[in-house]
Amino acid sequence: MKTLIRTILIFLCLAPAFAADAVKLRTTGQSPADNPDARTSAIEQALRQAVEYAGVNIASVSKMQDYQLIADAIYASTAGLVENYEIIEENPNQDGLYTVRVESVVSRTEIDTKLQALKTLIKRKGSPRLMVVGSVDKQPFERRLTAELQGLLEKKGVTVIDLEMLEENKLTAAERASQGDLDPLRAALISKEAGADYFISVQVEGTKHAPAKFHGITLYIVDATAILKIIAADTARVIASEVVNASTKGQTAEQAQLSVTSTVTTAAMQKALGRLALNWLDDLDERVGAELTITATAFSHARTEKLLKALGEHPSVKEIILDSADHQGRTSFRLITNDQPVNLATTLKKIDPAIKIETIAKNSIQIYATGPSNTLISPVNLLLIAALIIALAIIAAMKITSARKS
Repeated sequence: MKTLIRTILIFLCLAPAFAADAVKLRTTGQSPADNPDARTSAIEQALRQAVEYAGVNIASVSKMQDYQLIADAIYASTAGLVENYEIIEENPNQDGLYTVRVESVVSRTEIDTKLQALKTLIKRKGSPRLMVVGSVDKQPFERRLTAELQGLLEKKGVTVIDLEMLEENKLTAAERASQGDLDPLRAALISKEAGADYFISVQVEGTKHAPAKFHGITLYIVDATAILKIIAADTARVIASEVVNASTKGQTAEQAQLSVTSTVTTAAMQKALGRLALNWLDDLDERVGAELTITATAFSHARTEKLLKALGEHPSVKEIILDSADHQGRTSFRLITNDQPVNLATTLKKIDPAIKIETIAKNSIQIYATGPSNTLISPVNLLLIAALIIALAIIAAMKITSARKS
């Protein structure tokens, strides 16, 4: 059967801390004061912290390797999770940092809804495959730095293509793409041939300064800039472009350069991971279908089973996930479909003409069972009812006979 019907039992036995649908929090965000977008970056950091604190359930999920990407996607989508916020304190230069203190109201309901949807998508289709190449001052990354970057990404639950497994000409082409002006189309073709969903390029350029004395110790200072780009393999579209600056001191020039390269590369990748996660999940949503929740009321078990079976055979339905069902005939399930809700409602009516469509929304349909098909009596029940009627008739006849005799 092409459609997989999986039952997900969700027991919402949440702690009292989760009782409220929304929570008010005060958080602080900071960004380097010399950053042109320092204020915006600081506010975004404060809101991200608020989402993280409000969604304590995300913390447990993010410990699982497969769901690290989900946590990034949720934190990156603060716009839909923060109901409103107010800046209560602002300092444009606090020890070289633009600092803001924000009071925000975060929707826990939205966090939980998004969390469940993203978990379903990741389980169904897996995580993205990445091809990562980088250069420092026009030279390919050293193996140590490549391994460090690969480890960071794999902790997020993504798969990283092993460059050493590539043919030499493909590896050379990939490295050249990261060393100069990046051609998105060429990068997309290279990554697609390697079986990757995204091409990630990190170009690091450093500036060495003359050694200087700090408290009697000679230290070398190296400034570095990392330009990171993420390109979708199937469309050659640049989905993320980040520039990060860093400066590091070391007892040798080589030590300082290794340190700053690692720092700036990791920082750039961390900034881009949220964008990558959101793009991957949005892309999955478009390719395999969106989720549509159907709530059915007053349905018998047999009638629900018949409905699910018919939907499972419909070409527009990719998957059915049954969320809950009770003895009162109320059932909730989700369809993964490319079809529009209004078209699905028509399909439901064709399957069972006695269904009443109560509401149709962007991501949900509510239906109610009416008509003869909801009151069908099984043969066994029909015999029992007939026997009961006969028994009552016999009792009534015996009473009449007894009354006449008396």
